[in-house]
Amino acid sequence: ALINIALTKPKAIYGLLLAMVVVSLLMIPSLNIDTDPENMLSHDAPARVFHNQVKQDFLMRDMIVLGAVSQQNIFTPEALQTLHQLSQQILLIDGVIDQDMLSLSLVDNIRQESEGTIRFEYLMKQAPTTAAGSLAIQNAVKRLPMLDNTLVSGDGKAIAIYVPIEAKDMSYAIAEQIRALTEPLTSSENNDLAFHITGLPVAEDQFGYEMFVQMGIAAPLAGLAIFILLWFFFRNLALIYAPMIVAMATVIIIMGSLIGAGFTVHIMSSM
Repeated sequence: ALINIALTKPKAIYGLLLAMVVVSLLMIPSLNIDTDPENMLSHDAPARVFHNQVKQDFLMRDMIVLGAVSQQNIFTPEALQTLHQLSQQILLIDGVIDQDMLSLSLVDNIRQESEGTIRFEYLMKQAPTTAAGSLAIQNAVKRLPMLDNTLVSGDGKAIAIYVPIEAKDMSYAIAEQIRALTEPLTSSENNDLAFHITGLPVAEDQFGYEMFVQMGIAAPLAGLAIFILLWFFFRNLALIYAPMIVAMATVIIIMGSLIGAGFTVHIMSSM
């Protein structure tokens, strides 16, 4: 009976299909995209529960890591002035937890002041203007095992800035703002520093973002490839339009219904 209705009343069937597509399209503007790969696991997955519990117990923050690499030596007045300026600019970005940020400008230089007295002060409160000042900072880093080969590489050619963020889903936007700050510095003729941005939240958020971008490109291309193959096999447009309309309408209706029902579109559901 259902097949008979579809065959004898095609206009009504296509009208109903068009109405469902239009309603589904009207729901799509309320789209809420989740690019976090962690949500591919359920909230009560043991690995995810343990991971989040450890972060909470030890007050661990998601961090973006900015690496600066020099071909010669990172401890020069020019390089340290650039890094000091960059650290101050990053502190002003919304979503950055400034009190937990780690850079040469913000970590402590711990040394003995006199017998029985320890002195704490910023390692690089002001960027040095002389080679002697740069060397003093390098020697202080070598003396502190918390900084040597962690914040600064052992060969003195690379320095990291650890940028804690309030929420993992802010990582892409913050990383893009940091990238915008480093671009003028990279293109400067007087600067041999190369900058690299990494960190788990950036990798995850970038992965999710780029995956949606690639699917936005690949899905229409896949539809085009199917259309061309159908034309190659059948050479009949009326025969090709029917399955293509069904496929497109199915995707639009299902995605629109999911969005309209309040479901977040994440990596798995978008696939």
